[in-house]
Amino acid sequence: MIRIGVSGLTGMIGKNLITQQARHREAKESLKLIAFTRRESDTSFLQRYEIECRRVDYGNEESFSGKLEDIDVFLHLAGLTKSVKPSGYYRVNVDATAALLGALSRYGKGVKHLIFASSTSASGPASSPERPKTEEDPCTPVSHYGKSKLKAEELIRSSSLNWTIVRLPIVFGPHDYDMLNMFRIAKSGVITLFSSPQDPYSYVSAQDAGFFFLQAVQNERLYRETYCYCYDAPLTGAQFYTMVREQLGLSPDYRYIQVPRWVAHPARAILGLKQRMLQRASIVNPDKIAEVATVYWVFSNSKLKNALGIASIKENGAVAETVRWYCEHQLL
Repeated sequence: MIRIGVSGLTGMIGKNLITQQARHREAKESLKLIAFTRRESDTSFLQRYEIECRRVDYGNEESFSGKLEDIDVFLHLAGLTKSVKPSGYYRVNVDATAALLGALSRYGKGVKHLIFASSTSASGPASSPERPKTEEDPCTPVSHYGKSKLKAEELIRSSSLNWTIVRLPIVFGPHDYDMLNMFRIAKSGVITLFSSPQDPYSYVSAQDAGFFFLQAVQNERLYRETYCYCYDAPLTGAQFYTMVREQLGLSPDYRYIQVPRWVAHPARAILGLKQRMLQRASIVNPDKIAEVATVYWVFSNSKLKNALGIASIKENGAVAETVRWYCEHQLL
């Protein structure tokens, strides 16, 4: 039995990792997930699946003492995607990663593999839709979130552990309450965004990402490399809205209003002020607008496919499953 310590197991990707393990007998019989959670985290979902929880403080590496010694692999999923202040991204995404690495060095002598869930935000967009960005291209993050994830990557690469960095693009799936807004917009039939409906985006489902992480646990071919995990074909906004509407039994027709990109600057200022006044972060925030007002978020997965020896990585019903989950939970 391989014992996998996981940060962020209470998050959206973490929950899908758990449900994917439950669906696959081999993973269920050979892998044991152990959640490394903050003291304030809601662990009710983990308890439902009888996941062992170890409470730690990601600001204090000494809190990991006595909790890492029996771990074989560590999967670092935790991260901050929205913050009232830019400093929040660096405190959680960079400083907490540094504390984890220190703890692994001191207490995790048996950890053979560290997998870090990063983001294509760390890479930044491609120069054109015809040339998807690769892992070897220079990184050009446009947001504090992306810059913080890139700094965390640099810390991971400096580790003496066998590490793997996996950059994820737009992620959707069950238990996701951020992308839910995009599904609701698609359902409404009146779509107002900065991007053109023909802009392509690389994407992946949390279900497939979760299963991939389970498969990557002991794959030595992935050691000490950075990979982008996304589907082969990007998806345009028009294709996404049509797909969601058809899954809901609605007409594929919708009305699209493209907001001029210059509006992004005043919108960021207004949202920033609102967040500071309310002291509450939202997924629609200045940092996220900096990304959505930028084009060509398309990435190559060729390096990962070559490492795994597979021909393709395709979406196969994940959008439909996500729509069903939202509907079953009366969210859509």
